[in-house]
Amino acid sequence: MNNFASLLRQFELLRDKFIPQHDGALKTSEEKYRFQLLSGLIIAAVFLLSLFNTHYLLISGVKHWGNLIAILLTGLLGSFHLILLFNLKKQTSCAHFSNYFVSSIFITICIGIFFTGGSLNNATSYFLNVPILTAFLLLGKLSGFIYAILSLLFYLSIALLEHNGLVIPQTIPLRLYTTVEVLLWLFFFGTIVLFSSTYNHLTYKLMRQQEYEQEKQTYYATHDSLTLLPNRHKFDQRLFEALARSKRQNTQTGLYLIDLDGFKPINDQFGHDAGDALLRHVANNINMALRSDDMAARIGGDEFVIITQGSITSKSIEQLSKRLLEAIEQPLNYMNDQLQVSASIGISVSPDNGSTPDILMKCADTAMYNCKNSKHRWEISRQKPLTNT
Repeated sequence: MNNFASLLRQFELLRDKFIPQHDGALKTSEEKYRFQLLSGLIIAAVFLLSLFNTHYLLISGVKHWGNLIAILLTGLLGSFHLILLFNLKKQTSCAHFSNYFVSSIFITICIGIFFTGGSLNNATSYFLNVPILTAFLLLGKLSGFIYAILSLLFYLSIALLEHNGLVIPQTIPLRLYTTVEVLLWLFFFGTIVLFSSTYNHLTYKLMRQQEYEQEKQTYYATHDSLTLLPNRHKFDQRLFEALARSKRQNTQTGLYLIDLDGFKPINDQFGHDAGDALLRHVANNINMALRSDDMAARIGGDEFVIITQGSITSKSIEQLSKRLLEAIEQPLNYMNDQLQVSASIGISVSPDNGSTPDILMKCADTAMYNCKNSKHRWEISRQKPLTNT
């Protein structure tokens, strides 16, 4: 099992070497999937054609001119596929090359049928299913249906011509007919299994990739991309839920509005990269200072907010405020400098200051600005419940 997994991994590494890496290519996971599927199928086709030619040479040699035609056809097809493979990296869309790949298989099979007894006395007519399947895998249902019609028309045309007296050569020597038929059946079976396995494997990977991207989009829709804290949208949702839970359980909800002091001068002096690094540093330290049930969010440039629940007392507010201030003021070593900010914290508590998100935010905001205009580092709102206007 480990050997198979290792072999599959090597195949994937080889396949991915031929898919485009330049700008403008692989804009979506589905486009990457299409290129991977085409590259994988071309490699599989070249491998199977090489295997067929080697085996065919061993059992028949080139004594009969029909053997030479069969080997020449498969050799030309394999060479054409290699040209497609090595030019695949330059493309921005794989649809054009997919059409080349499918049509080359279809034409080669039609020629092969014509030189191996026609519609009635040949061992290769079932290979007409290969371009149909390949078109379906690479180009979709419509292309698969078109190649199914083309295959049927070709087969019926050959049968009609034979019925009207056309003599189609049989290039497979009679003494080798059974052997070649078995070999072709094995080759056909291997082709179907390999193509189907490649399709199933890549489809599974595409589904996983799409699930991951969807989860990522959902995450970044509710989280700040810089600090990875919940954003304003997520905070509003969690505050609404916290207040509803407090009302049901007759508990309290605390709201801590934090505004950094001294952040703008650092941003102006050291640049936005330094400012971003400092915000990430502060966000991480705030998270470390909280309990597992508390929630921190970034709701503005240098504004953070924290939601707490349970039994909230003056002592617990003081303890958390001091922990937060200590965490925020920890300096950050950036390049050859130490970056440091302080903070002002305005605090409101439900139901003491109100029971709606808007009122709690207004109370916390007022308390925070009172801090900035005084020597206090943090302040609890003293406002009584107000009407939400």
